[in-house]
Amino acid sequence: MAEAIEIPQRPQRKFLPEQFEISTWEILRPYFENLSSRSIKDSEALQQWLEDRSELESVISEDLGWRYIKMTCYTDNELYSKRYQDFVENIQPHMAPFSDQLNKKFATSPFLQELESEPGFSILIRSVKKDIELFREANIPLYTKINTETQKYGQVVRRYDGDH
Repeated sequence: MAEAIEIPQRPQRKFLPEQFEISTWEILRPYFENLSSRSIKDSEALQQWLEDRSELESVISEDLGWRYIKMTCYTDNELYSKRYQDFVENIQPHMAPFSDQLNKKFATSPFLQELESEPGFSILIRSVKKDIELFREANIPLYTKINTETQKYGQVVRRYDGDH
């Protein structure tokens, strides 16, 4: 008798609504603004802030991932291509400055030292500090252009491969 396979379930959302869907930057913006303006009074509040940011970024990452997968699997479906392109051109460029603000807020928190001694946080802290060093607002349009051109190239290659 075959054993039943247990499919993992994502954790219940606490920061975003359960049925939250990304369609525009305007829908995402309030969540970035919340994190940006939220007061952090102790290390517990900083950890909660990190959890909320992680949830937001996970939802965004999953959404972008599915847009990319659908676009690359169904190259003849113009809607999938447009949805991916919309994210790259109209959502991602707005997120980048906010992400930099959030990184700076985290890195300058007076409660950061308390997290450094806890397992797993040292890598996150180092990564965030490196992201701050590397971020340049002038690179945002370049990143958008790279993603757009990569998408075009990928579609041409996949169509060519499909013909042979």
